[in-house]
Amino acid sequence: MESERQQLLDFKEGLMDPFGRLSSWVGLDCCKWQGVRCKNRTGHVTVLNLQNYHLGGTIKPSLLHLKHLTHLNLAENFFGGTQIPKFLGMLNNLRYLDLYSSGYGGEIPPHLGNLSHLQVLNLGGNFGLRAESLVWLSGLSSLESLDLGRVDLYDVRGSWLKAVNMLPSLVRLYLDGCQLKSLDLTLPSLNLTSLEVLDLFDNPIKSPLPHWFSNLTNLQVLDLRSNNFYGSIPFWIGSLCKLRILRLNSNRLHGGIMGVLDRFSACQNNSLEILYLGGNY
Repeated sequence: MESERQQLLDFKEGLMDPFGRLSSWVGLDCCKWQGVRCKNRTGHVTVLNLQNYHLGGTIKPSLLHLKHLTHLNLAENFFGGTQIPKFLGMLNNLRYLDLYSSGYGGEIPPHLGNLSHLQVLNLGGNFGLRAESLVWLSGLSSLESLDLGRVDLYDVRGSWLKAVNMLPSLVRLYLDGCQLKSLDLTLPSLNLTSLEVLDLFDNPIKSPLPHWFSNLTNLQVLDLRSNNFYGSIPFWIGSLCKLRILRLNSNRLHGGIMGVLDRFSACQNNSLEILYLGGNY
């Protein structure tokens, strides 16, 4: 499509490309350009994958004219601490948005909550990125994977859990190193019944292990290491029979482990492969 080729060239004009990774962006068929994929039948651009291209500069709104774009991957580039462009929230057909470790900073634009078809959102590894609220997540009803690792969520406080609890399709949740300090222990249960991975590594969460973890019966990976969880390890953890990896090390937990292991042994298909408990005091 000639119009989409022109929009890609305009998008390229805003970028700094010190290693010439976009030098293939010449010729009439943009579907043959590096990082660009098109739908075979229509020729429309559907995928833009520029991961680890060492790009900088400005993301221009010419992307909005790629009406059929479903995948946008700008991970592992360097955009110099600038804010994530608000207009990305207008890419209505986007299913996949990966901005991991791409040098973004400032407040996460709540406009991303307009991406109702989004299935994967990765904003992790952007150490200058922060959020004061996660209410915008409620618009992402199709989201299956959310990575906010190393994003500063200190100002979100305990409300983060209510926000992610509005994502019924969520399978993977990564909130490692987000400066989370508390959990909402008043929640009767979690709606995250499809959740398979929960990563809360390296947060200063001070809390007993909440009872609603027992609702997460599809969990395969639970990483709670390097927090301030305290109290006895509850027996019901052993009822999470699909768990393969359980990391509880470097907290203030004690006791109960034999009862937990007995529960795991009673599982019809005990899946536990890795158990870390060291560094509790």
